[in-house]
Amino acid sequence: MNHFDNNTPWRYERNTVRQLLAAGADDNFQGSNIFDATRTLSNLMVNTPGESLFLLHTGHSMHVERPRFLAGEIVKFLFTALPELKTTDISFLTPLLLSEPALKTTDVSFLAPLLLNESG
Repeated sequence: MNHFDNNTPWRYERNTVRQLLAAGADDNFQGSNIFDATRTLSNLMVNTPGESLFLLHTGHSMHVERPRFLAGEIVKFLFTALPELKTTDISFLTPLLLSEPALKTTDVSFLAPLLLNESG
């Protein structure tokens, strides 16, 4: 949604669904300033529950650069929303991880080995 006038809320203002927002400091190159923009957006999202991760020495591909850390943070985020689950029970992720995504942007299969690996 575009912000047409003072009566039209920005999309982030209408978001009340729990979010995990993450950005890497090395992804703050001139012209995009993704890291700074993400930090600004995080501060503006006062109606949105959830968490933000702002990582130093990490760029745009944090799932490749810091896979175990990111997988751990994702699991923590999911279990915070579902505290009744044991921390070793990730069965609720199985359909998501094993299904064929309709769009490539929904493919989270790279998380399966990280979530299933108990070596830490």
